[in-house]
Amino acid sequence: MRPFPSALTSFLLSGAPCIDASLVEIQLYNGGTIYLTSADQPITYGGNVYQATGVGANGVPAMDVGEWSVVNTPDVPTCDIQFYSTGTDWQGGQNFKTLAHQGLLRGAYVTISEVFMPTFGDVSLGAGLIFAGRAGQVTITATGVLLTVKSDAVLMQQYMPKNQYQLGCIHTLFDVNCGASRTAFTFSFTVGAGGNNIFLPWATEPAEPAQFTLGALTVTSGPGAGQIRTIQEGVSTGLALSYPLDVMPAVGDAFTATYGCDKTAATCTNVFSNLQNRRGFDFIPPAEAAY
Repeated sequence: MRPFPSALTSFLLSGAPCIDASLVEIQLYNGGTIYLTSADQPITYGGNVYQATGVGANGVPAMDVGEWSVVNTPDVPTCDIQFYSTGTDWQGGQNFKTLAHQGLLRGAYVTISEVFMPTFGDVSLGAGLIFAGRAGQVTITATGVLLTVKSDAVLMQQYMPKNQYQLGCIHTLFDVNCGASRTAFTFSFTVGAGGNNIFLPWATEPAEPAQFTLGALTVTSGPGAGQIRTIQEGVSTGLALSYPLDVMPAVGDAFTATYGCDKTAATCTNVFSNLQNRRGFDFIPPAEAAY
């Protein structure tokens, strides 16, 4: 069953002619939201303007919502959304495929609704929820981007029990259980000279470069803006990345770097002053001691 407003249900049962369109809301991990519609003109619904798709139109790529599934088995229902891109059909002439490769859709939450309009633009009957879930696999194709959305049932696939006895802390750094502030441990830098796609030097060395090991880097200006990478190691001259950058920032471009955590009690105490929230079990005997 899909929740539809009663007025919309009555209208559909009447068999009256109508115009239907898909409304896609993509909530990005960074807090931004993208509103798209399959119609050839923008649609305003719920106070938001859903941009009409079409190659090169309104700064958004053409979009096609594929079939979605409903199952009564442990399998997770999915829905595919195909974005067709010419390479310069995103806001500011950016390349949508490059942005997707850099992680634009990573961790996004997608809601797909359907509106049935007596006349175009008349959404007074409301919208019916068709599918909702989390962004899964992102595939870059020759013509665009294929996004697979997995329903919320995917949460049932996580390992249980949630709390496991282990030496390292079971919390994810900066999550609600950890409690440490991401903002407090994120710092701004500019790119120095002599770098490459796998090593980004900073113009000014911070006081504790090693603390950025296992952290995250985000390029915030220049042609490579938006790229996010895990930091393999922080050293006095810059940051070694776990995966190469697609676009090398220029000297003077800005980036941010966030502290990492090795999940030890020493780091939790000395770096984050957060030992009270740590959930690691340092005195568990090694496996061989059980025999």
